[in-house]
Amino acid sequence: MARRPVRECKVLRIAERDLVEREGFPMSWLDVLAQLYDAPGNGLRMQELEERSLFTRSGLTRLVDRIEAAGLVRREPVPAIGVESASS
Repeated sequence: MARRPVRECKVLRIAERDLVEREGFPMSWLDVLAQLYDAPGNGLRMQELEERSLFTRSGLTRLVDRIEAAGLVRREPVPAIGVESASS
């Protein structure tokens, strides 16, 4: 049983490599993209995205920066309260 985590890590590395080759983005982006896709209107405020994701605030900000640079999401101001939201 001690070897099971090692095999699972190997499977994840293979899945990560396949995802990057096929779709052009790593698995770490998948959580954010799935959260945005599932949200009403395909968008969330950054705070809402943080609450639903697996990342810290600073980690999420950097991750969304990279996803936005790749053209997969865009940030839009939320006029009523002056914060940003991300949408797919």
